Amino acid sequence: MKVFVIVFLGIIACASSLPFADIECPPVDDEHGQAVVVPHPSDCSFYVICTQGVPVVRPCSEGLVFNPETSTCDWPHNVPECSGNSD
Repeated sequence: MKVFVIVFLGIIACASSLPFADIECPPVDDEHGQAVVVPHPSDCSFYVICTQGVPVVRPCSEGLVFNPETSTCDWPHNVPECSGNSD
């Protein structure tokens, strides 16, 4: 039973970080070789980590939205353009 639970949780973890083909990323990392973090194109409660042009969608913690100025998840009142998109 423990093995089943571990496998199930592993599948959930992998599925939550799968890349999405409809999200465009820069083809290369930044000038320091670091992944590029960009806003999700349609939902401010998510952001996209781009590594060598491959996008991986990640969620902000509940109640937060992605702030493109700081490249972090932030309170909605700090990101006025996204204040209506958070759950």
